Amino acid sequence: MRTNPWRTGLAVAVVGAVLVVMPSVVQGGEARAPSAATTLVREQNLDANGLIRVHEQGTASVTVVGAVPAQQSGSWSVGLAPTANTVQLASSVASPVVIRNANDAAQPFQRQIAMPIPLGQQQASGSFTVPTGKRFVIEEVTGSFIWPDGGELKVPIRFSVQTTTGGNTAAHFLQVSWIYGSTSEYTAHLPAPARIYADPGTSVEAHVLLRTAPLNGTPEADLTVSGYLVDVP
Repeated sequence: MRTNPWRTGLAVAVVGAVLVVMPSVVQGGEARAPSAATTLVREQNLDANGLIRVHEQGTASVTVVGAVPAQQSGSWSVGLAPTANTVQLASSVASPVVIRNANDAAQPFQRQIAMPIPLGQQQASGSFTVPTGKRFVIEEVTGSFIWPDGGELKVPIRFSVQTTTGGNTAAHFLQVSWIYGSTSEYTAHLPAPARIYADPGTSVEAHVLLRTAPLNGTPEADLTVSGYLVDVP
């Protein structure tokens, strides 16, 4: 039989085209795609334990359990804001917190004011000025009065100390006691513990008043004030 070479070439071309378009492999009557090649990739972003590091996206919520050690870096400044913080001490009648005035004895201050009473007069006074930039806190006031020998005994006497604070002037009166009659001596003191204030640059005045003017001699009167000074801005 004679073979036509043109037909033979056409048949080979058709079969080749089918193999190019359909590269499937037929095994056991079932077509399967050829398996792809496997490529091994080594992860570089690992921690010390060989685990892959994960980067958080967005806002993370972290709960800390136990104590976290902290190390100071640079200078720390710790303080309380007076307008935002309140410190409360646990104090009660059964277990009180002991406190003391930090100004006590820091700047102790005292003055003695002499008040000689002229013959024929019933009163006398003396004063001193509180130092500039200081407030005088008076804690104790004492006075004494001695009538000359041969004078009248048990003469009614009034002692007072006068101070100014906050623009207001006030007199504080002392309790007077007669001691004995040989020289008609009197003492004076505040009737109870007190706190008297005198502002910077103001006068502290002492006054003594007799109900009877001396007819002879010169009575001796003086007043002593003691306490401490406080700095005033």
